[in-house]
Amino acid sequence: MTEKRIESPQLRDYRLRARAWLADNVDRVDGHAAENHDDRRLENLQEFKDLQLRIHKAGYAGISFPLEYGGQGLTLEHERVFHEEAMGYAVPPTNFGTSINILGATLVEFGTHAQKLAYVSNILSGRELWIQLLSEPS
Repeated sequence: MTEKRIESPQLRDYRLRARAWLADNVDRVDGHAAENHDDRRLENLQEFKDLQLRIHKAGYAGISFPLEYGGQGLTLEHERVFHEEAMGYAVPPTNFGTSINILGATLVEFGTHAQKLAYVSNILSGRELWIQLLSEPS
């Protein structure tokens, strides 16, 4: 049994605005198209960067990041709502997810003010794509 969440009027309004923006600005994907929707492919990179920039300009990237660094300054609930509404749309989650949710969030938490000003907005907008490299000791 799924738990039904009660949303505030403000959060419900945010959901409706996000739903309308997605419907007007992002292609829908069905199950088959979702399998072929691979934002890691180099030939699609510029298309995904352009889309990420549109998402950022519309206020749907860095939703819970501070305004000062290019985010929206909203809550994690707002972020959850947007991600729920974005399911089924051709948004670029993988590459930009690592850039934003891991590296961008780490910069916001531990970076200097100058680093945050220099990099976070570029990460959120897709102007810069950051990656995390891992290596084994041996």
